[in-house]
Amino acid sequence: MTTNLVTITDPTSPAAEAYRRLRVNLVASGQETPFHTLLIAAAGPDADKASTVANLAVTFARVGKRVILVDCDLRHPGQHTLFGLDNRAGVTTAVRAPLPPNAGGLSSPKDREARGPDSPQDREARGPDSPQDREARGPDSPQDREARGPDSPQCAS
Repeated sequence: MTTNLVTITDPTSPAAEAYRRLRVNLVASGQETPFHTLLIAAAGPDADKASTVANLAVTFARVGKRVILVDCDLRHPGQHTLFGLDNRAGVTTAVRAPLPPNAGGLSSPKDREARGPDSPQDREARGPDSPQDREARGPDSPQDREARGPDSPQCAS
């Protein structure tokens, strides 16, 4: 686990208090109609967005709320790193799994192929990379450099 989770590593800090205040403000904004789902999206790539979302999730969990944090950042996933988790399985693994009978939707690889690569029904959240993910990012992405390791001649340090 990294030290970016101040709500865990230093819960009495001013930064942790700011996350608790944000939680209180979010809860207060939904007093007439309490929210059950909170979607947080960033307009651009920001190194701190993963830790911001993770710290906010921790503040909700600490007051007994049920929290499901889903990292849907396909280009720069960070939640697995922040919480010290393995990234071998994730939401993309679940989405790619065959659906049970009568669950609706098209689930077989043949059906996905029939929809085509640009189908909005085939958008997936983060999980292990597919060859298409690696191709779309390019050969020198941070994930590929990390996978090759620091001793790789293609890895720029």
